[in-house]
Amino acid sequence: MYSSSWNQETKLKLNDKVSASVNDMGSLIRHVVRSSKSPEMLGQAARNFCSQEHYIQNSSETLMKMGLIKAQFEFQLLLYKHHQHGCRRLRMFRPF
Repeated sequence: MYSSSWNQETKLKLNDKVSASVNDMGSLIRHVVRSSKSPEMLGQAARNFCSQEHYIQNSSETLMKMGLIKAQFEFQLLLYKHHQHGCRRLRMFRPF
């Protein structure tokens, strides 16, 4: 009788241990699957960042060109004002 009771107890404990192991394995697999997507997301973020680098470089070059054009316009405006001022001085001395 003792051996029969011990066998049933052992079977129950074994079943509990197997069920716990299966549940733990499922949790582990879910965690691995979730974690495996992390490198993919990091890789995608790195690719997106690198693709933005081209646009940033292009924008920087465009801003530099616009600064050069602005400086040229300012210089032309200065020449125009200087020319206007010179023409006014000449008109003052022009005989009628």
